[in-house]
Amino acid sequence: MVNDKLTAAYAAQPVVFIGYDNSTTAAANRKNRFYAAEPSPEALPFIMVNSGQQTSWGNIPDKETEYRRMIDSELGRPPQAALQATYTRVGNHFTFSVEVTNQSGVTLSKTSNQAMVHAIVYEVFTNATRPAGILTNQFERAYAYTSITQPLANGAKGSYGLTTPDLTGVLDWANLRMLVMVDYRPGGSSGKYDMLQAAYARSVSAYTITPGSLAFLVDQAKPANQTAQIKINSSLPALSWSASAGDSPGWITVSPATGGASTPVTVTITASQLNPGRQTRKVTIQILDGGGVIGIEEIPITVDLAVIRRLFLPAVRQ
Repeated sequence: MVNDKLTAAYAAQPVVFIGYDNSTTAAANRKNRFYAAEPSPEALPFIMVNSGQQTSWGNIPDKETEYRRMIDSELGRPPQAALQATYTRVGNHFTFSVEVTNQSGVTLSKTSNQAMVHAIVYEVFTNATRPAGILTNQFERAYAYTSITQPLANGAKGSYGLTTPDLTGVLDWANLRMLVMVDYRPGGSSGKYDMLQAAYARSVSAYTITPGSLAFLVDQAKPANQTAQIKINSSLPALSWSASAGDSPGWITVSPATGGASTPVTVTITASQLNPGRQTRKVTIQILDGGGVIGIEEIPITVDLAVIRRLFLPAVRQ
């Protein structure tokens, strides 16, 4: 198939071929780019790259060769925007943070040229794993977009947040890829769209937990309870957690049992319940966002009940 041949031919190039379910929101939005670039009256077959800046239609004897011509032409164009993007998995959906630096030479905005930022989550298959009915080894699983509502002048930077719907049908979450892009309509309210730049987003954690482990030393001669805190930090407004010491042996408790990102987990060691020597346990913290589990963390706890010997050295003055 042409898609498979092109994917192999451009494997070392910044080129990706993504298939869509024609009934999805993502397909509808991308189809708008086809409709904007398509000649009138309609001429089929019709193919394009970018968001429609390169097109071909009508009698195309060799679609692979024509695609190569358009792709090579696109690769020869300098980028017209710089993108920095990160993503976070939250339950079964993804959030994106995208920074766009406008290098197009014009001001980008929704009202003047329908400028938009997009995020596409797609899954990668092999010929052996590709589901029946899917025609390419890269297939869209989720999509999000936002308009550039505040005018972004040439040379200026803008930051944009996007959130996908929950993903369905994913065969292997490890094979998902996150692509962001920005495009606009040079003609203003009509004509083709032009993709200014596309880039892969990098993963960032939705939360951090510190410390990653706790160690306690209890004096067997003068046993006293000890406490320490585990902190959960996150920018997610709906983040919450639940904490447990499991089938507790009695010498370790956690409180509170649930909380939010601003509430630490307090671990208490009850000295009177300890046995001489070393004992270990794990505190399990389940992280949730809006009710969906986004992570389960186990914090190792080590406690030593021992005779602590103190050695006092005399001060020596020279």
